[in-house]
Amino acid sequence: MYKMKKYTKRYSIKSNSGSKGQSFVELSIVVLLLMLLVAGIAEFGVLLNRYLNLLDGVREAARYGANYDPFAPCVSGGTLDADGICSEYYTNVAKEAVDVVSPIILVPASKDDIVASVFVLANNHFCRFPSGSEDGWSWRKNIQGFSVDNHTSVQSSASIQAQMDPSAPDVSVLLVEIFYNYPQTLKAPFYEQFFPDPIPVYTYSVMPLKNVSPPHGDCYVPPP
Repeated sequence: MYKMKKYTKRYSIKSNSGSKGQSFVELSIVVLLLMLLVAGIAEFGVLLNRYLNLLDGVREAARYGANYDPFAPCVSGGTLDADGICSEYYTNVAKEAVDVVSPIILVPASKDDIVASVFVLANNHFCRFPSGSEDGWSWRKNIQGFSVDNHTSVQSSASIQAQMDPSAPDVSVLLVEIFYNYPQTLKAPFYEQFFPDPIPVYTYSVMPLKNVSPPHGDCYVPPP
């Protein structure tokens, strides 16, 4: 009888030891999953916060540009392009966007960019400026001096024209787009397998240009 109790006791000790080991493994797995979940929430929170800042920036830049006439004469040393739009108009719109998105810093070397386009619907003509392409004006190209890998507008002329009122005598709008590459903050190895680093972020805003001088002819004829 004594030996049976002794063996039973030893068996019981082994069983408890195995249960503790199993619990430790299960706890390790749960803790790992919780850490991944918390890391994902934190990363997404930072990304969402930056997206909202960029959204504010693109809206404020479009509002700023909507208060001015892009076809007005230059007042502070800017030059007219082939469309008769002063270069300082695009520059000031981009500067407003850069200022508003702070503390986010747009890095041209990381292919961050601001693209602006002016649309005019008048005299049964629909035109996009800068004319000649669907690309739009690039801050990275024209201000930062990068000649390759500059962003082009995502919004087609057809999509913008669909938002304009064809019954209005003269309709003009400004499109501002921001392209930002979000560098992951935590750089968790698990998430880097499924999400790119940096993560591309895109925002845009369209505002009516209430102060545009009435165009004529084929949307606008620049002065000689």
